[in-house]
Amino acid sequence: MLRDHSLIEEAEGHRRLATGLMATADLSRDASEWETRNAMSRGYYAVFHMCQALLALLNVTRPPAHRALRPIITAALGEEYGQRLENFRDYREGADYNPWMLDRKEY
Repeated sequence: MLRDHSLIEEAEGHRRLATGLMATADLSRDASEWETRNAMSRGYYAVFHMCQALLALLNVTRPPAHRALRPIITAALGEEYGQRLENFRDYREGADYNPWMLDRKEY
């Protein structure tokens, strides 16, 4: 199947952003709270951009709002992937806005 060249360029742009964001999300064992929070946020945005890249390659409309992405990913890949995306988004929001998030046992 031939793909529109502009869709391939769009997907490549999102992939490039995801790769760069993941490079800034590297954590050491002794990372500070702020490094950990930054890595959680950057990790989410990397996942977000990879989802956008996939949707571009599938020629599926890309939503402008983050919350609108989950049902589209669920439809394209299944509930498990939609739930994972939502979990990543929740972690990012917690890292950005919840001062006590890292006090939780799971962290």
